[in-house]
Parts: sequence; C-alpha cells; structure tokens
Amino acid sequence: MTLPVPKFSTIIASHGRASLLAKLLESLNQAQSSTAANVEILVVDSTPAAEDSTIQEACVRFGATLIKGPLSVRSKRNMGARSATGDWLFFVDSDCEVSPEIFNNYRKAFDTDSEFKAGAGPTVFRNDETPFTRLIQHSSLLSPFRQPAGTGCLLWATTSNLVVRKDVFDAVGGFREDFPFRLGGDDTDFCLRLHSENHQIRAVPEAICFHSWLTWSRPSLLIRRSFRWGWMHAILLREHPRYRRIDAPGLPVHALACAILACAGAFAGFLWFLLAPVLFIILSIIFHAVFVSVKAASPRRAFIEDLALALVELPFGFGRVVGSLTKFSLLGLFFRLDADNVAAYQMFPETARGLWCDHLAFLCIAICIGVAA
Repeated sequence: MTLPVPKFSTIIASHGRASLLAKLLESLNQAQSSTAANVEILVVDSTPAAEDSTIQEACVRFGATLIKGPLSVRSKRNMGARSATGDWLFFVDSDCEVSPEIFNNYRKAFDTDSEFKAGAGPTVFRNDETPFTRLIQHSSLLSPFRQPAGTGCLLWATTSNLVVRKDVFDAVGGFREDFPFRLGGDDTDFCLRLHSENHQIRAVPEAICFHSWLTWSRPSLLIRRSFRWGWMHAILLREHPRYRRIDAPGLPVHALACAILACAGAFAGFLWFLLAPVLFIILSIIFHAVFVSVKAASPRRAFIEDLALALVELPFGFGRVVGSLTKFSLLGLFFRLDADNVAAYQMFPETARGLWCDHLAFLCIAICIGVAA
C-alpha cells in the first residue's frame, strides 16, 4: 500500500536575528529539496517595520510566508498553526538550522508507527562558540535539547525541534497564551497536556536540528533565561499536579532559610547577620567546585567549569523559589516535574553532593556567627 505524501508546515517565531533566520531558511530549503514530502514555511515575525526589510527579503528569497505577529512567542506559534495547511506542524526556533534529512527522518518515524502523533529530535549546539559557552556545554539547562538523542518516549520536548499532527495540536488547544513572560515554559506545558491526553512524544534521534551558540553566549541573558525558566517551572507544578515528584531542597531553599535567620538576627540588632546568606551561597558554590575538581582529570578546568555552571543554573532554582512564594506556595521548593522517580535516582550522587556542600557552608556560617557573638 502506498502511503500518502505528508505535508509539513514549518512554523518559526522570530524577532530580529535576521542573519540567523536566513541561515535557517536556507537549511530548510536544502531539507525540502531532499524530500518527496510537501513543505511550507511560515515565519511569524514581530520585528519593528523599520528593521524588518532583511527578514522580508530572506522570506522572499527562500519562499517562506511572512506573517506579522505580536511579541508573544506563544501567540506567534498559535498564529502559525492557524495559518498552516499541512497535516504535520514542525516547530523550530529562529536561531537553529535543520539537518538535510530531517523531514525524511520524521516521515520514516511516523510511516513505521501508526500511533505516532508527536515527536522530537535532538538539538545540537554548534558554531559561534566562546570560552563561556565551552564552559556551560554540559549544563542541565541543555538537557531537554539533548534528551531526544535517545530512544523511547519523552515527557516534554523543546520547540527548537518538535513535530505534531495538526489535528492533535488543535484538539489539545495549542500553546497557552496566558502565562507570564512572553516566552518560556509553554512548550513544556503543551507537551504535558499532550501526555495527559495519552499522546506520546516519540524521540526521533535521527531528526537533528543545530542551534547556534550565539544566543547563549552572554552570561547576563542566560542568567535571566534560567531564572525565568525556574519561575515557569513553579507555575507548571501548580498547573500539572499529576507530574509532581518530591525533590530534595537545593541551595536556593537553604539560602532562603539562611536569609530568614539572618533577618531575625538583624531584627535583634545584629545587622551584619544580613551578610550571612551571601556568604553561605559563595561558600556552598566553592565547596561544590572543589569536590567536583578533586577527582577530575583537569582539576583547574573542572573547578572553573563548575563555577560557570553555578552561575547559569542557580538562577533556575531561585526562579522556582520566587515563582512559588509570589503565589504563597511551597511547590517549587520541594517538588519537581517528572513522570516518575527514575531521573531522581540517577541524579542521587549529585544531589547528595550538593546537600553536603550546603550543610558544610551552613556549618561554617554558624561557627562564624557563634564566634562573633
């Protein structure tokens, strides 16, 4: 039996990044020429009119349809889905490029699996590297991009490389647009709702996208992104109780407890107690970097890399704490999102090491306070 030729509607939410978008469109044209599937490209853009001429030219050159949209990335993706005429929606970020065989690999996956309703491929970071990005390449912030490199099903995936049947997308309701911030967390929420409706997200390791390091090279932007993702994580814990799993309190929770004790001490007249939370965080980070570097092949590099990872990963934890407390909740402090506890078991050594570092740092602060008092 001859299977029908599928049509992919590629949806790209963009704002600026004209040179990166042009590279993406060029790679999509190459992938389109390598497949018998039909492919349309929809760019939903919010670049100001005074600056969007380059984007318009790129869309004309590569045969993409340009749709003007709002700043909200979630709204852009929904607008693209509403305009799509394909039976499959393929979401990719504007700072990515696709592999030449991506449509063939996705087509092969759903042609051989009649239950295939959604899938994701790995997103590999490359190009535009800096010393900073080389230090953070193993960050846990990148794990959702790497997970589709395995096999089986995923609880969630990123919209840097996600395909879903249009009828399933519509039935689930698309991306929620009522979250705070204009982006972040909506892909996780969408995938959790897919999962709740028994639509599994298949990993398709051969369907690869390539992500530029350029948009991850500035520490200040990455710190804000990490904090925002943590805040959204706390929101998703409230929205999806089915996927709550007990989590060990990390450094941000211990820092919060230290801050409460410090405020109590300051209220009693010991104003210098207010330095305790900052000193606690510094000590805990240093202890962790020391423990990691002890058994490393290159202790100095491991020490510096662990400090860089703390710089970009701790804001995620603090975002969880702030996102919870602003809603008078403790969910983000003691829970995480997951389908089961397998990941927690795998992370136990690192969790234990982090907790020991927190305890040692707190002990040092307590001794200093006792001596000073």
